[in-house]
Amino acid sequence: MLFSSAFLVTLLGIAGVQADLKDKLAYPNGLHDKVDAGIIQHTNPEQHNIKKWNNGLIPSGCKVRFTELGINPQNTEVYNVTYAHGCLQPWIFCRANNSPVDIKTMASLFGRIPLHMRALVRHPISVPDDSCSALAYTDRGDIVFKGNCKTPSVWIHETGHQMDAMLKPNDAESGSQAWKTALSKDSCVPDSYANVNAVEDFAQVTVIALYKVITGSIPKPSVPGCFSNQLNTILNKYRAKYLIYGGICEGKVPPSRFVRKDAQDRVALEEEDKNKTVACGVKFEVD
Repeated sequence: MLFSSAFLVTLLGIAGVQADLKDKLAYPNGLHDKVDAGIIQHTNPEQHNIKKWNNGLIPSGCKVRFTELGINPQNTEVYNVTYAHGCLQPWIFCRANNSPVDIKTMASLFGRIPLHMRALVRHPISVPDDSCSALAYTDRGDIVFKGNCKTPSVWIHETGHQMDAMLKPNDAESGSQAWKTALSKDSCVPDSYANVNAVEDFAQVTVIALYKVITGSIPKPSVPGCFSNQLNTILNKYRAKYLIYGGICEGKVPPSRFVRKDAQDRVALEEEDKNKTVACGVKFEVD
């Protein structure tokens, strides 16, 4: 599946974003078609166990996300997904009943991401939509996939936003002087998604950085080395801790507190929404 033509859906809490970072793209026809097959070929999903909740409860973070999107929390499903290695605590996944992405696919795609990247995500969430788009709530750790998002690079991209922000979006690496310097030294960014702003650029370069760790190389860009400073900045800072597979569980974002699906729990919603910041949203259109 080929994805192209990204546009910004939401940017809250990030002021003065810059559009069109560069006039050259490393992959003018889009990055995802270049990397998804290689990621699938060279990774295996971490073995995992899935257990559905049947107690009428839901994490408050999921309830807020669904409520924001106009989805009745009673028409949703909650699952514990426990991966075999590195972390005894399960991740709590949430999905709307009619989401086009089933829980087995969600758990499998998430399980292709290295453990310490996964640990930065609180709740993976899936909801229906006509096409694939995604949001990263970088002060909470939630990643929301709208529509038929079944390609690993999209999941890596959204997890990359969490690696960028580390729950502190105002101090994100993509806003640092180091990232600005890397951008200034390079003549291109990966693709049109990356060209929206530095936040999206960081997430797309993260996809390529992980691809390089997985396969040992990157897809041939339009101009050799045109984004090497961005790529090396991520590899130098994050490779050893976040991009290498294996390890033990540490720093896992804890789940939000549990509330009843059918309760009008305004306290929980207001508490969850307090000072909320959404890092970004990108729509992935199918050619």
